[in-house]
Amino acid sequence: MKIKSIQQTGADEKFPGNGPRTLIDNEGGIADMHNKNFLGYQRDSVEINITLERKEKIDSLLLNFLQDHDSWIFLPQEIKVFYFNKKTKAFEFMGRKEITANTVAKGSSTVFEIVTSPGKIISDKLKLVLKPLQSMPGGHPGEGKRSWLFIDEIKIY
Repeated sequence: MKIKSIQQTGADEKFPGNGPRTLIDNEGGIADMHNKNFLGYQRDSVEINITLERKEKIDSLLLNFLQDHDSWIFLPQEIKVFYFNKKTKAFEFMGRKEITANTVAKGSSTVFEIVTSPGKIISDKLKLVLKPLQSMPGGHPGEGKRSWLFIDEIKIY
């Protein structure tokens, strides 16, 4: 689907990527935290607002994250997706995914997470709310501390 505009919570100054364009530039998949294709966050939540060129039937969203536990980069603990309903003139819940980090993984990798729609949704606006892992798991050097969240591409199907 063609994205008209995208706005997101400002990334950390150390990991600004290429701004909002980072999320839709089709230049993902490199598992390296120093690659400019990721936006890096260390905060309570990240909000991403997407406007499509026109109203479309939305079945799912695919989000690309970096996972590198040695660098304190974990997947989000929660992803929530909302769509704009023109009839109610409000954002309504579309889907949610929870991710549990019980163990510490070795190495660096890109991880795709998919959030699906439970029914027929037609909209031209989406809101994503990502909640970074608030407490790293036992056995990690940063146990109990907030992790980093690195996101790259977002695809809408």
